[in-house]
Amino acid sequence: PYVVSFIEYLRTEAHLSDNTVAAYRRDLRKFYEWLAGRKPTKLSVQELSDYAKWLHAKKLAPASLARHLISLKLFYRYLQLESITVDNPAE
Repeated sequence: PYVVSFIEYLRTEAHLSDNTVAAYRRDLRKFYEWLAGRKPTKLSVQELSDYAKWLHAKKLAPASLARHLISLKLFYRYLQLESITVDNPAE
């Protein structure tokens, strides 16, 4: 549910390009795959570190890995902006 509103925010308020928005959407799909039903608002810094390790194990190119992590930081900033979460464990 948060992803849909986040993507809309990127498109309308952050004015990101369609390609960038599509890349962030793909990155968040990967994140939700890793979450396996857990709530993103309940994750610790350590758990997010495990996500980065999981991405690294998928042998992503360094630029792709970096973009995934940036997508996550922006997603958590959005959750803070919307008062869905107080902390940003991705920072």
